[in-house]
Amino acid sequence: NYTDKSAKFKFWVRQTFRLVQIGSTDLVYVIKNDLLLVTHEQIYYRVVDCHVAVGQSGRDKTWAEIKRLYAGIPHQAVSIYINMCDTCQIRRSFPTPISGKPIVSIGFLTRL
Repeated sequence: NYTDKSAKFKFWVRQTFRLVQIGSTDLVYVIKNDLLLVTHEQIYYRVVDCHVAVGQSGRDKTWAEIKRLYAGIPHQAVSIYINMCDTCQIRRSFPTPISGKPIVSIGFLTRL
């Protein structure tokens, strides 16, 4: 029955989220951890803000800041942004090439 599912959904929403009005803006908070729920449209801006706030210190510190402030931002979004960040790419160290010994052929050694 559709109305039964709708009633269960409404109950779940009321138990899980809290609506806060600040001026003309409606904000949704997760009741369990009292974190602001971020919409899909805001994910990029929130990730950028947190990444700059931690001094562009990498994925783990950015993720820790996001977990402290917001709910609903996937970890994959943070990883994608960090991989695309120009400043982080410049600072990222490149692996040094493996320097091995040169290969000396037997034919070269017999000519001596």
